[in-house]
Amino acid sequence: MKYTSLLFFLLFLSACSEDPQKISILNESEFNVSDKLVMVSKDQLQTIAGHLPVIKSQAGERVPTQLIDTDKDGDWDELVFQVSLESQGTSDFTLEWVVENDYPEFTKQTQVHLGYSEAKDGDYVSVEQSKRDSTHVPEDSPYTYQFEGPGWESNRVAFRSYFDTRNGKDIFGKTTEKMIMSEIGTGEDYHQLQKWGMDILKVGESLGSGALAILKKDSLIRLGKTESAEFKKVEEGPIFSSFKLMYKGWDVLGQEYELEEHISIQANKRWFQSEVLLRSPESLTDTLVVGIVNLKDANQRSLNHANMQALFTHGDQSEHKDALGMALLIPDQHYSGVSQAPVSGEGVTNSELLYLKPSGGFYNYYFYAGWEMEHQEFSKEEYFRDRLRDTMQELSVELKVSVK
Repeated sequence: MKYTSLLFFLLFLSACSEDPQKISILNESEFNVSDKLVMVSKDQLQTIAGHLPVIKSQAGERVPTQLIDTDKDGDWDELVFQVSLESQGTSDFTLEWVVENDYPEFTKQTQVHLGYSEAKDGDYVSVEQSKRDSTHVPEDSPYTYQFEGPGWESNRVAFRSYFDTRNGKDIFGKTTEKMIMSEIGTGEDYHQLQKWGMDILKVGESLGSGALAILKKDSLIRLGKTESAEFKKVEEGPIFSSFKLMYKGWDVLGQEYELEEHISIQANKRWFQSEVLLRSPESLTDTLVVGIVNLKDANQRSLNHANMQALFTHGDQSEHKDALGMALLIPDQHYSGVSQAPVSGEGVTNSELLYLKPSGGFYNYYFYAGWEMEHQEFSKEEYFRDRLRDTMQELSVELKVSVK
């Protein structure tokens, strides 16, 4: 045992005597990027047993980092941090290795939360995983699930999904950068302005803030009743959080589908990403549809920029009766057109619709929200459009990462 400890100590001294590894980031694109996510594989790093990596800037300051266990074997696989770079700009970082017990606690800027109450008494326990069956339908308060389903947030904005047969998506506007998901729906009325913000969207029979439907034989069919649905938290940390929603037994005009949606959110961002996998024994060419609620006759616009397409609305359409901009962003290769749902009738209504072209059953889109109470400049449509352009540019950029 003494020899083993001595060996580790000597290895540690040897590693410390060498020049520390450096990570260089290069932005070869024509666009500036702000808080762009960078992921570095553990395999690229000269690891030290019993130690974890921290990133230091050229000024010697520690940069917020997160370690992600990709294969879920209990050990980290990816080092994650964010970087801002001008076009053709570079930035260098130095690796510092610290013992696990001394690893710094960075400010939490993303979160995933699902509160569960078996007794439906308003007392919720945060859960990592939950499975609902086909008998779970929309409820009256107190709910089985806190604020009716899973929520996810950054320091800028929060979202939720109705974990029942509606499968809709909603927005919690934030007036604070603190993480607030665990507080919502535990006493106060979140439909009224609270110290943290409020529910700013009325969804009704629409697709809300990026909910899903399918176009089948000229019929628009909402992702609704399924044999089962399962929530599973995947990652949660200061920079990046994600979870999965897995649906089985979705009957679409007599054809059965399985759908898996992987939703992620990043620090300092006002958007979430949804990566969707649709499975069916008969077809991998179906057109999925995502939507934006339009119950307030907001201006509908489109934007094509940086190899991406955007469908967006802007106007006084929040439940606080002030300005809210909402947008769906997708890469060009997934774009298949836009339309509008009817204002009344059965099925999906009052929605701006964006059609998603599949790639072997895989679909990818982003939903962006900018609320006037969170940042006053979002009262202006031009400002909202400019931020969309910035986001489309950033999403199109691939940074060059080298480890030396």
